Amino acid sequence: MDRPGNARRAISCAALMTSESDGEALSATRGLCRLLKRDGLDPAAVVAAGLLRNAAPLSAPAAHPRPFSFNVEGEWKRRARMARGCPHLNEWELGFLRDVTEHRTLTQRQKDTLKAILAKAERGRS
Repeated sequence: MDRPGNARRAISCAALMTSESDGEALSATRGLCRLLKRDGLDPAAVVAAGLLRNAAPLSAPAAHPRPFSFNVEGEWKRRARMARGCPHLNEWELGFLRDVTEHRTLTQRQKDTLKAILAKAERGRS
């Protein structure tokens, strides 16, 4: 990505690709493909390069896990969906993230587990 703004937009699009809304996920996918092609990159090659290096080709800078509120339902669900794309999480953690987004409210134990998994996922991106 030539410009920092394009990289930020690409990261945002990639995060939205895991949305439960088919329309939102499709729109994000097409937006990311347009950005990559505009910069002369092949989307399949970008994904392959990231997987082969075992690191995301466009990683968001995250110095510290961001605090968030469980009172804002969309925020914790959005972050849980984003974390499902992290290659540093094991199968159990990925399954937990898939299941937890189906809940409207969480127990304190689920909240603590979610916080720990999100911290691990965000450490893996930096």
